[in-house]
Amino acid sequence: MRGFFLVGALLISRVGAAEQPTDGRFATVDGAVVGMLPCRATPLLEPAPLPSMPPVRGFKCSGPTFTAAVQYLDYPPTDVDSKLILDHARDGSVANVREGRLVSEQVGKLAGRPGRDIVVSAKGVTLRERLVIERDQKKTRLYLILFSTVPSQAADPRIQTFFDSIRFKTDQAAVSPPRGASR
Repeated sequence: MRGFFLVGALLISRVGAAEQPTDGRFATVDGAVVGMLPCRATPLLEPAPLPSMPPVRGFKCSGPTFTAAVQYLDYPPTDVDSKLILDHARDGSVANVREGRLVSEQVGKLAGRPGRDIVVSAKGVTLRERLVIERDQKKTRLYLILFSTVPSQAADPRIQTFFDSIRFKTDQAAVSPPRGASR
């Protein structure tokens, strides 16, 4: 009986450690996406921004001059064209940056999934964001992978390291940025 208690205590301590990462590593609950944020990953669960939208889930971290996040929204399966979904996501991202303007947009695929790389600029902030659609029979998932920083830090190598760390479960070996995206 004592051995069972010790094994149980070890399992509890390991589960607790997985829920409280000590570095930037993260994985979605279903294991669909893994990666490394540039600082300690904090789980994110925000209520739906609009009644017609699902809650926002993911991970984020912040430093004095940046915020990095991997967010995702799970919608019911849909036949809506991925281009239209990505257009709306891009427009929403630009609208959510006060006085933001779209500086660049690269259309392509991320590990075989429809995607976009966008850069939004505003006074005092530069947002680099990767939008990706993943579909299966159960859901349509929209990923928002973003790094926001002050303009003087927009070339920080941590940004590319963060984007390069993102791996999808079905293709965790090789993830390439959309065509034309700078490395």
